[in-house]
Amino acid sequence: MDRVPSSFSIVVPWLDAMMGHRVSINLAQELADRGAKVDFLVGLMNRTLVGPVSKHLGAANPTYLGFINNTHASIPKYATYQYNRTLDRKLARSIADAHRRTPYDVVLVLSNEGHWIASYLRRYLPSQRPTLAVCVRELVENPFWLGYERPWPRARRLMSPLYPWIHDAESERLREFDRVYSISPWTSLLLDYFYGIRQSPTLAMIDRSFFEIPTASTPGDYVAVPTAALDRSGISLVQEVAELVPNLRTYGPLAVPGIPHEGFLSDPDLVSFVAAAAATLFIFDYEALGLIPIESLAAGTPVATIPKEGPRLVLSGNPGVRFGTTSAELSTALVTLSKLSVESAWRKLLRNSVAGFHPSRATTAFLSTLSRPLGVTSATPS
Repeated sequence: MDRVPSSFSIVVPWLDAMMGHRVSINLAQELADRGAKVDFLVGLMNRTLVGPVSKHLGAANPTYLGFINNTHASIPKYATYQYNRTLDRKLARSIADAHRRTPYDVVLVLSNEGHWIASYLRRYLPSQRPTLAVCVRELVENPFWLGYERPWPRARRLMSPLYPWIHDAESERLREFDRVYSISPWTSLLLDYFYGIRQSPTLAMIDRSFFEIPTASTPGDYVAVPTAALDRSGISLVQEVAELVPNLRTYGPLAVPGIPHEGFLSDPDLVSFVAAAAATLFIFDYEALGLIPIESLAAGTPVATIPKEGPRLVLSGNPGVRFGTTSAELSTALVTLSKLSVESAWRKLLRNSVAGFHPSRATTAFLSTLSRPLGVTSATPS
């Protein structure tokens, strides 16, 4: 692309919760703030999120093709939205119609779903197509090699014989896109390993509000513990750490027995809670990127976590991060970090360490990738 693109369609086929779609919403807002024409297209939208999402989008133009109620995730929903072509076909027709009226420069599918959209757009727009891009957040391989600590183990065992077909279908779908992005360096490695898609640039950012809130001059005496990514062994590890560091306070969907729990926090309350903590303890079963520890660092709060997957790749060498695998190692890390966090200059250093995830800088990096050849290779994965 020889010029800076100025017209985008950002596509989210199934938006049931804000948590998994912050990147797409932040990117749409940032591009619109820069004067680009941005259509934010959602296939199925959680009715309870219409107000918050529309407000967060700023000058971007939201379009919601259908609505769903605020229901829980499940394997049948996962299979339906991943592999049912009906919604992808409907979205592709909507994009093609809008493109004929006012051409897009880029169509970006930023979701685990919707990966058939590119093949339909090639059919509906045989010429003068926009650049077709996709950002892979989670690979379809994940349910099959994560072990059985995740929910629905029986359903995932029953699905295992389908894996060869699922892999081949995903490979075919991804190769219909002109450009393939990933949510993290870890996902980039997996795209290369499983699909032979090399040098996929990353596209990740966090809410600018984490950078904007003043860091606490005197942090609180508690350690913030998110529970969204805890499995059974993770819960046990948090309980073991709590015996050594008694000032843990959890937040999120799960309450850990014996530890004070804040429950779900609104966006402003979440930012304030994390920014005022002495440290964050991030235990997880699987994490492709590590948005939660990045958000904590952006708020000036150090992080103790476990050294695997995305957080290991992204946060190794960060001055505000300590890794550990046992309760003794993690508790020692928390005590050390809590003592350092009283220094305001050090907390400012932590913010600067993740400045690349600010929406402004991440969007600039994304736009720069559109001017050079990237994405799909025809190589067969080994």
